[in-house]
Amino acid sequence: GIWHITEGTSYPVLQWQTTAAPRIASANSYKVGSVIGGTFLVTAIGVPPVYSYSITDAPAGVSIDSSTGEMTINGNLPVGTYTFKVTAVNGIEPDATQLFTLIVEDKPVLKAGVPSQVTAEVIMGSPYTLNLNNIFKDPNGGTLTYLVSVNNGAFTAASASYTYTPQTPETTNLTFKARNADG
Repeated sequence: GIWHITEGTSYPVLQWQTTAAPRIASANSYKVGSVIGGTFLVTAIGVPPVYSYSITDAPAGVSIDSSTGEMTINGNLPVGTYTFKVTAVNGIEPDATQLFTLIVEDKPVLKAGVPSQVTAEVIMGSPYTLNLNNIFKDPNGGTLTYLVSVNNGAFTAASASYTYTPQTPETTNLTFKARNADG
């Protein structure tokens, strides 16, 4: 702790301030998908609060906001496992350090023999169903979730058994994204 002397109304006041060295409270590992990248919030506790975060020996493409602890992982980081040091400082020794492991996993891919573009003729008003689990695979063996964009619109969640029913005679473009647990 720290003793402080402050001016009272008629005499000096001696105050004791409890202090605590920082301690990193967040997980010591994180997984991201290659190409996607991501963010991870390093959290630390201490009295006074932590005011500075840093990383040492992190790969190029990994950075940390020194004031918030938000780690940014660039999507261009190659697949692999990276270990580096995270430090949190609040002015009370010792500083908190943590060995952090970042795992960059392969992104989902098309299954063997599946072309990247397919054209199908569908009767207007008739449903057209695709089983996306027969099109995409997760090279890491995980479960996939899917997104769809209709005619270059915003991506929205799609079930693995995706059904689209065209309501107009124009060409409709469906674009799918597969995501593994890492994004």
